[in-house]
Amino acid sequence: MKSVFGPVITEGAGIFDIQLSKAQAIKSLEIAKNIYQDFKVTLLDLNNINDRLRAIDVDVDLGDMKGYVILIEVPEI
Repeated sequence: MKSVFGPVITEGAGIFDIQLSKAQAIKSLEIAKNIYQDFKVTLLDLNNINDRLRAIDVDVDLGDMKGYVILIEVPEI
């Protein structure tokens, strides 16, 4: 999967969308869930340190951003 901010992701995860508004992020989350039905789709709050670290693990460019991130991950088998 290719990240919108960085190179091709080899860990099996990528960022679908970034929003400043939680309401817009929830709308994007629903869209992502419809598109990526076989994947794990998660809403991360970049104000929460654990969510921020998880997002940075996927794309280091997210370290300085604020808002909400929609994370798409390949489910574990």
